[in-house]
Amino acid sequence: MTGQLRRAGFEMTAIEPDLDGFTIASQTYHEVQFHNLGVYDDTSHLGTFDAVISSEVIEHLYDPMALLRLAKQHLSQNGVLIVTCPYYGYAKNLLLSLTNRWDDHHQPARVGGHIKLWSHPTMNNFLEANDFKVETLSGAGRFWPLWASLVVVAKKR
Repeated sequence: MTGQLRRAGFEMTAIEPDLDGFTIASQTYHEVQFHNLGVYDDTSHLGTFDAVISSEVIEHLYDPMALLRLAKQHLSQNGVLIVTCPYYGYAKNLLLSLTNRWDDHHQPARVGGHIKLWSHPTMNNFLEANDFKVETLSGAGRFWPLWASLVVVAKKR
């Protein structure tokens, strides 16, 4: 995504906490400034931006507030936060259970994986309760109520 946005003409600064991921991204996208940092690190030296984009990250965070703290710190006055994550609404969760795919879908023995599950209401409530105004909240991939991902655009208050 970072490379595509840069090719579209946007100036990009990116953080990647995984050293291997950081190395690959830095070598692949020379025109993007990458930093080997994550949401739990001190990023204060990076400055402010018109947008903070978090793609498929928040569901892996033990402390999702860390992402919001980072966004608040780096967003300009009218900046936007864009978050994507896997969608887990009631109907999708029920379908996974009824088809006996829940355990396979969230294999607890797998290293990494999703530790937080987000639905439309949980994401909206989380952002609104933490000084963000949700501008749009929609889904992507497949169809509602079985969206693959949740896509949110919010502004800090």
